[in-house]
Amino acid sequence: MKSLAIIGASYLQRPLVERARQMGLRTICFSWPEGAVCKEICDVFYPISITEKEEITRICKDERIDGVCTIASDVAAPTVAYVAEQLGLTGNKYEAAVRAHDKHLMRAALVAAGVDCPHYVVESRKSKVERSGLALPLIVKPSDRSGSLGVQKITRWEDLDAAVQKALDVSIIGEALIEEYIEGREISVEMISCGGVHHALQITDKVTTGAPHFVELAHHQPSDLPAAMQDHIFDISRQALDALGLTNGASHSEYKITKEGRIVVMEIGGRMGGDFIGSNLVQLSTGYDFLQGVIEVALGETIQPVKTKAAYSGVYFLSGVTPEVQFYITHASDYKQIVLSEQTDTEIRPLTCSADRSGYFIYCDAHRRFETLRDKTVMVLGGGRYQLPLIRAARAAGCRVLVLGWPGDFPGYEYASKWYDVDIMDSDAVIRIAKDEAIDGIVGCGSDFILPTIGRVVDALGLPGTGYHSSVVASDKSLMKAAFARTGVRTAIYEQVENKEQAIEAAERIGYPVVLKIVDGSGSKGVVICQDTQALGTAYDDVLPLTHHPYMVVEQFVDGVEFGAQAFVQNGHLQFVMLHGDIVYQGNSGIPVGHYAPSLTEYEGLQADAEEQLRRAIEALEIDNCAINADFILHDGKVFVLEIGARAGATCLPELVSECYSIDYYTCLLCGACGLPLPDMKRDRLHPALVYTPFSTKTGTVKALHKPTCEGIVACEIYPQVGDEVHAFRTAYDRIGHLVMEGESMEELLHCFETQIQPFEFVQVSEN
Repeated sequence: MKSLAIIGASYLQRPLVERARQMGLRTICFSWPEGAVCKEICDVFYPISITEKEEITRICKDERIDGVCTIASDVAAPTVAYVAEQLGLTGNKYEAAVRAHDKHLMRAALVAAGVDCPHYVVESRKSKVERSGLALPLIVKPSDRSGSLGVQKITRWEDLDAAVQKALDVSIIGEALIEEYIEGREISVEMISCGGVHHALQITDKVTTGAPHFVELAHHQPSDLPAAMQDHIFDISRQALDALGLTNGASHSEYKITKEGRIVVMEIGGRMGGDFIGSNLVQLSTGYDFLQGVIEVALGETIQPVKTKAAYSGVYFLSGVTPEVQFYITHASDYKQIVLSEQTDTEIRPLTCSADRSGYFIYCDAHRRFETLRDKTVMVLGGGRYQLPLIRAARAAGCRVLVLGWPGDFPGYEYASKWYDVDIMDSDAVIRIAKDEAIDGIVGCGSDFILPTIGRVVDALGLPGTGYHSSVVASDKSLMKAAFARTGVRTAIYEQVENKEQAIEAAERIGYPVVLKIVDGSGSKGVVICQDTQALGTAYDDVLPLTHHPYMVVEQFVDGVEFGAQAFVQNGHLQFVMLHGDIVYQGNSGIPVGHYAPSLTEYEGLQADAEEQLRRAIEALEIDNCAINADFILHDGKVFVLEIGARAGATCLPELVSECYSIDYYTCLLCGACGLPLPDMKRDRLHPALVYTPFSTKTGTVKALHKPTCEGIVACEIYPQVGDEVHAFRTAYDRIGHLVMEGESMEELLHCFETQIQPFEFVQVSEN
């Protein structure tokens, strides 16, 4: 059995140790015990500093090693080269490894070879240098560290001394570089060399915090640079490796590319790229086993790397700058693209160096990069109570959030990145703003009347979502019913009417009781159950001022059990369908005041029938890439579709989805609007949950507020304050708060609701 010495034993070396063991090698690791996770998996562990090159060489000689290597560690690279050189093994010359490790020596060698580098000077703890030739801004960094440690951007001369001192404090050899700041996109080049032949593997696009510390937030392969430029960059890398004398093993070269096309070498590492670039991403994106290649070179074997696939891979890091990554780590098992994830620390810290990061997830996708919501520009129509959680979720995910709406005391405006005073029904104005801001997605929540505007923006900018024609049909109950009738969706008999006389005639043909509906309302607005002609006539006069259309719908009243569904359709596929029971206030019509899931409606085949009718309804309306809010009735053992909306439901239905699936559904809505991957929401069992929107039965002034304290309450908020006026409940807009509950079983949860929540007085009102 061959023996492989591995310099270092931290988490960075773990993939190397594991791969070596898979290859049947005996592994010997050197490192201080603290943080040495590899000591539990290697065959032999020596607790010794990785900089003790002479002692490590002596031990390696006694162990009769066949090769020595490391990955992702600049500090270990000189020791690897020293051991290899002393024992006559394959590796880089020690002098070359030192040159690649020391940024001062590296820059000198590269400049001498004609490789474009930033202009720089070097200071040490013992002496300062002439700074008169420098110009702001500047970058200060230790000459011998990695992971963004001690790196700072300086824009004021008075900050330079402190930055230099900080770099000197963390430098092992006591040197700091003061260099020209290069503005441009950042990439890295991954290569492997054998006997002085340099094989190009991949170019990585880097995402960093930028100034002042430039800590990596994410890496993506392959780069989206043009192929010709990538070939040119590989050629520069070969020239740089030759200049440094690096002939064997992995290399990691970092570049900046300016807007003018200047390709500037920032650093060259005589080792594999860290941050999982070399250990994971290269193999995921190319199919080439980079780890095995490094080991084979160290053992003196000749390699000829072969790329067997072309895929997309990358890594995102969790930090105080990127809290949205927490969502993907928590729900990694729900994403087929995520191949590895870990939260390494419970504390989420600000970023000054890579050691401050608290976790990561790695992805691989055959078709495209896996994107998060960070830095996406999202437009939200409206800033009211229904939109507030959506806006908050967008800000938490790192989005730039544009909120459009009329002036007023709307709570969502406070959280907007930018608010536009605009009539959201004026689609031309909204389109102009959307184009000017180059938005990535547009989304609304809990309201049908905004759908045509969203549809026009989707069409004009080519965004994910339902287009204008389908949005109009989905927001007009008459057009919707006509589409259902044409395509065989099971629904109530209806007629479109344009005046009271036509409504009465239609009702006589259909048969009482009937339901009168305005076609452009939501939240049960303008919906009245009528038992006779007199009631219908009165109802017609009452709802006429509520509509902007010259017609209404009179439809058959289907007696049965009402229930609903929340769903999402993406690229023509239903991602999930959650059936929910409804808690209804019986006024002029049944107005939902709460929902619960899983639904307790007992009917064999209910889920399958509801999903089938929902698919037919979606196809009938030609809606796609949006949330779905569906209203059903179970009548004589069959599911009837009352209506569906191309948006998420109101009455805290997104909160219900979130609680049942243990996921932030608002984040899912935002991802869908931007065309990003959604988690797999298939569940064998939903977590029982209930949402409720309290209301007052009196109109008057609030004298006192009360919140229930029973077990299982997840969230409870009351909107009015003492002294505010509330209205007796008639429509959805009269709700005074919301409550979210969870429980072990739906039966227990409903019992708690009926006995403790439903009779509870949330507000004490003094009638006017």
